[in-house]
Amino acid sequence: MKDIIAIFAIDEEFGIGKNGDIPWKSDLKNFKEITLQTKDKNKQNALIMGRKTWESIPEKFRPFFGRQNYIISNTISINKENTLSFKKVEDAIDEALKDNNIENIFLIGGAGILKKGIEKNLITKLYLTFITGKYNCDTFIDLDLNNWLCYKQKYIEVGEEKYLFKCFKK
Repeated sequence: MKDIIAIFAIDEEFGIGKNGDIPWKSDLKNFKEITLQTKDKNKQNALIMGRKTWESIPEKFRPFFGRQNYIISNTISINKENTLSFKKVEDAIDEALKDNNIENIFLIGGAGILKKGIEKNLITKLYLTFITGKYNCDTFIDLDLNNWLCYKQKYIEVGEEKYLFKCFKK
């Protein structure tokens, strides 16, 4: 069975973004390593994101290399190599579940996509990076971790910054 994993970083106030961007770029290396990793080297992972998240990625990095990109949008349609668009998160998840070349499914943002995944119990795992400090975010995630079990954690050091990365499952 494929896991459906929400992966994101939060600051001390559960902020996940500011002005349509991620305030902490140093976590992107961890994001890349995790979302590229598969046990079966013949497979890749799917990344499901909203249109605004897609558009916030610099064009030279779109689509994310080595991963299938699924964009959720009512206004744009993208169908090119490694990129498909859907109107609903559930449709993208269904497509990824049927695709034998997909190993894991990651919901990567924005807030609406993550909220829907959490509220509708679509997610089987959470991969969270806890960022030390307050970043004056304008986008937040309402997250209750009481029903989640932390099964793995590690500290990540990037320069002088230190983050706590935790994996949760239901």
